[in-house]
Amino acid sequence: MNILLKIKEIAEKQPDKLFATMIEPNQEIHISYKDFFHKVRVTGCCLQQKHAITKGDVIIIILKPSLDLLISFIACMSLSAIPTIIAFPNEKMDMDFYKAKINDLLKFTKGRMIITYPELSADLGSLLDLPVYLKKIMDISEITDPSDPEDCPDPTGPSYNIPPEQIALLQHSSGTTGYQKGVALSHQAILKQIQSLSHALDLDQDDVIVSWLPLYHDMGLIGCFLLPLLTGTRLVMMSPFYWVNNPVVLLQAITRYRGTLCFLPNFSYNFMANPEKLPDDLLKGIDLESMRAFINCSEPIKKKSHEKFYKRFKAYHFKRSGLCVSYALAENTFAATIGGIREKVREERIDLGKLLVKRKARLTKSRTNSKVFVSSGKPVQDTHIRIIRKDGRNAPDRDVGEITLKSPYMLDGYYHRPDVTRKSFLHGWYLTGDVGYKVKDHLFVIARKKDIIIVGGKNIYPEDIELTISEIKGVYPGRVVVLGVFDDEEGTEKIVVIAEIKDGADKGGIKKRIRRIVVQETGYNVGDVYLTGKKWLLKTSSGKISREANKRKYLKILHKENLITE
Repeated sequence: MNILLKIKEIAEKQPDKLFATMIEPNQEIHISYKDFFHKVRVTGCCLQQKHAITKGDVIIIILKPSLDLLISFIACMSLSAIPTIIAFPNEKMDMDFYKAKINDLLKFTKGRMIITYPELSADLGSLLDLPVYLKKIMDISEITDPSDPEDCPDPTGPSYNIPPEQIALLQHSSGTTGYQKGVALSHQAILKQIQSLSHALDLDQDDVIVSWLPLYHDMGLIGCFLLPLLTGTRLVMMSPFYWVNNPVVLLQAITRYRGTLCFLPNFSYNFMANPEKLPDDLLKGIDLESMRAFINCSEPIKKKSHEKFYKRFKAYHFKRSGLCVSYALAENTFAATIGGIREKVREERIDLGKLLVKRKARLTKSRTNSKVFVSSGKPVQDTHIRIIRKDGRNAPDRDVGEITLKSPYMLDGYYHRPDVTRKSFLHGWYLTGDVGYKVKDHLFVIARKKDIIIVGGKNIYPEDIELTISEIKGVYPGRVVVLGVFDDEEGTEKIVVIAEIKDGADKGGIKKRIRRIVVQETGYNVGDVYLTGKKWLLKTSSGKISREANKRKYLKILHKENLITE
């Protein structure tokens, strides 16, 4: 079985069943499985006849979230080509940074075609250092009905008999080197993950998945596109651009279509719980009683974010049991763990002294020098997780170490990067780069390994500090980054805080608050507090603050400033 045959099977059994509803500012577009499969065939035929796409070609799709994007993606797959979706640029994006990332993508994937809109097609032609293997930058309007429909691939014929082990798609993470590491996933890996994820979610035909998530990220691509597509589950979707400017549309869609499942990153809980972003008067008529799971797929899971969300929406019939969790990563196709569906999500109050110094997660009842950690749930079917120490040995329960995993849904490898693939595995176990601990089957994720700041031998986890600083009056929420910068004189890293502040904010007062927070959270003084205006910090394509890119930017500015003062 492959992905195309699975779609065909559903389209034949339930041709009139609605697959997706696309919500746009002034309209809603509905498409059935029969119509979706027909459009996939026609689009694939056009790409084959007019643009000579062949087996193994990497096709880069840069389109806004739309039915065109969904159809183009599966159409490329139907030709045994390898599609990959890249973020469509927005006004906040640094175009030089974007250009560099796309050039990296072309270099490492040897992409044969870019499918995009006419306006971006012209821009990309002038921006990119076009390599010889790129056949064309094609705008989406060039996809038309084939000249001879009789020549279109027959879905019952050999053209759809794609071997299950063949690469189906590439997922690219959003980090600073993400486009250099295309996660290659086979048809069988994706189908097995969908089967296990469906079981973990207790998915049935009454479920409705509602999503604003971008499709260039595994949460959106797998959880909110391929999962509903391959299980016959109703999908209601909207553009992230539409949602961020009008967040109530997600809740309105849930209310209208009786949504049951919604995957979310951690920041969106805070975003929707904030009355300034989503005023009370817009919530008239909202009813979240049908929702059985808002699934937080961030790492780590933030208890404060869940509490704010529940407190805001319990009056709209949202149940606390609907706060669910997952640990997900593209290298495992998507979900490695799920929690909250069948039992309450586990929470623990941990002694920070023992955690930061001894790397042991010890329970405490004390509210001083402690923190509540939220479990990311238990492994989905056939996924095995273990924690390893620095020496590679297995760590016992409650010892902190790197999270490793093994499953039938693992990546085939990083595309064209055998060197990186080899370094990413240890005796067949994938090294996630995430730090955490286990308690029996429950996984607790603490931080990214590369983000940890080590000061005087003590581990500092920056996300906790960033969250607290974001609550300071005058600081733009979520526009804070805490970095470790090596100090040659001290022989250890120093803590650097960069924060975007509002015009007219009390800089002196903010600096004092930040310094106090850092001492309270870590026991160490901050090395530098760098306050900036709006839009200084660089973000990844998925909207996360890019630590490495901002560290480079900070050091570059610091170096220039030092030259001026010398």
